[in-house]
Amino acid sequence: MEKLPTAESIIRNQFCGEEFDEIMGYLNNSIEPSIKLAMIEFAKLHVEQALKEASEKVKLTDFACEFLQEGASDAIKKDSILNSYPPENIK
Repeated sequence: MEKLPTAESIIRNQFCGEEFDEIMGYLNNSIEPSIKLAMIEFAKLHVEQALKEASEKVKLTDFACEFLQEGASDAIKKDSILNSYPPENIK
């Protein structure tokens, strides 16, 4: 799996080195952790919702439906979708 950037690296990349240090110094570093935590919480909520919707809207191919016939909906392990991306990966 591709390594995704952390919230902190995204914040730092939005500002050039000295600009970031100057802004953070001006704010006494009190806002950086709050912004970082807010970004992480935002990402977790969106990942959770996306996985939930994917698990509810998943469709089988026509071939799979024909093969499984009436039990097609029982063939989907929704938990495998819901748990496919662990929240600990969001940093």
